[in-house]
Amino acid sequence: MAYVIIGNSAAGLSAAEALRERDPGEEIVIISKENHLPYYRFMLGNYLAGEVNPSELNYKGREFYRDNNIINFQGEKVTGVDTERKKIIFENRDYITYKKLLIATGAAPKRLMVEKTDYGPIFTLRTWEDAKNILDLVGRSERALVVGGGGIGTKVTQALLSRGLKVFLLLTEPRLLYHALDERGSKLLIERMSKNPDLEIYNKDRIIEVIHNPLDFKLVGVGLSSGEEIRCHFMVIDVGVEPSTRLLRDAGVKPGRGIKVNEKMESDIPHVYAAGDVTESWNMVKEVYTQTFNWSNASTQGRIAGINMTGEEEFHPGTLDIYTGEFGLPYVSVGLVNPGQEGYGEVYQEKYLEKEEDLVYRKVVLKEGILCGLVFVGNLRGAEEAIKLIKEKTPVTKTDIEEILKG
Repeated sequence: MAYVIIGNSAAGLSAAEALRERDPGEEIVIISKENHLPYYRFMLGNYLAGEVNPSELNYKGREFYRDNNIINFQGEKVTGVDTERKKIIFENRDYITYKKLLIATGAAPKRLMVEKTDYGPIFTLRTWEDAKNILDLVGRSERALVVGGGGIGTKVTQALLSRGLKVFLLLTEPRLLYHALDERGSKLLIERMSKNPDLEIYNKDRIIEVIHNPLDFKLVGVGLSSGEEIRCHFMVIDVGVEPSTRLLRDAGVKPGRGIKVNEKMESDIPHVYAAGDVTESWNMVKEVYTQTFNWSNASTQGRIAGINMTGEEEFHPGTLDIYTGEFGLPYVSVGLVNPGQEGYGEVYQEKYLEKEEDLVYRKVVLKEGILCGLVFVGNLRGAEEAIKLIKEKTPVTKTDIEEILKG
C-alpha cells in the first residue's frame, strides 16, 4: 500500500518531498486531473501579460518524479474515495489502495450567477489551459470585460491593458481588492488606474443579463442593473474560488467551507490528511478557522502533512493571509487589515516623497502591543521584517511602529 496524494501542485508536491525524505522505500502516487506537469499557478497573470514565457511557469519537471521514485498519474479523474477500504476510485482505470491519503485538490473558480452564461467566450483564470484560451482571443479582440476586482481580476486587467485592449472592470464587492486592502488603499489604486484611458471601472453595478448574437449565440456584451450595456468580445470572471472538497464530503467529512484540519493536517477521517487551498485551517492572527488561498501556505501545509503521514510529528503554526501585487501601485497586505472589533488600534501614514508617482501609504493594525496586520501601498520596503514580527507575535514599541511606517 502506498502514500497517495490527490493534487499535483504546491501542497501535493511539498508533501511528496517530505515523504520521500523521511521514507525512502515506500511507494508514492500522485494523481492529477490536469494533463500537464505542475506549474506556478500564481504566475498565470504574468504569463497572460507576456512577462514570462511558458518554460518559466514550470514548477517541477519529469525528472522530479523519476529522481524521487514517484508514480505520476496525470490527466486522471478520481470519482470517489472509499475511506473504509482505503480505496481510490477512478473514472477510467482500476482502483488503487492507500496507506495514508492526502487531499490537495485545491479550489475551483465560482461561476457568475447570471442566466445564459454558456454563451462563450467566458473564462476564468485558474489553469494554464485557461490562460492559453484567453490568449487565443486577445489578438483578435479589442474590448474585454473583467468581472471581479480581486487578486486574479486585477492581474487579468493589467495583463489585457498591456496587450492593448480596452478593458471594463466590474467590481462585485464594495471596493477593489476587498479582502486584501482597506478603504484608503483601495481608493488609491483606483485613483491611479483610472488615469488609464483604456480602462473603465464600474463599482455600483451588477450584471443582470448576458447579451448574445441571435445568429450564432456568441457573447457580444452584458446588460447592467443601471440599464447600461457593456459591449465586449470576451469576459474573464473573478468572483472567488471554492475549495474542491467533494471527494471527502462524499466520504462523510463534516461540512464546512473547506476540509477542516488540525495542526497536523489531519482531517476527521483516520489516515486522511488535507493541505492547501482545499482546507479550512487555523488562522494565527484572526484566531478562527478560515480559508487561506496562497502558494506559500499550501507549500507549508503540504510539508507538514507529509511529515506527519510518515509517523513523525510536526505542528502547523497557523495560516496567515498575505496578498501582494500591483495595480498602478504595488501593494502588500498581511493579516488583519480591517479589524472592526474592539481592542484593535490602527496607525497609518500617507505621504508623497517628491512627486505624485512616489505616493506612499502604510498602515499597521495592533492589539495589545502586538502587530497583527499591515497594508503598504507604493513603497513596500520593510514588509518582510514586519511580516516576521506578525508571525512571531513580537511586542512592538512606539519607536518600532514609527520605523515600520517610515519604511
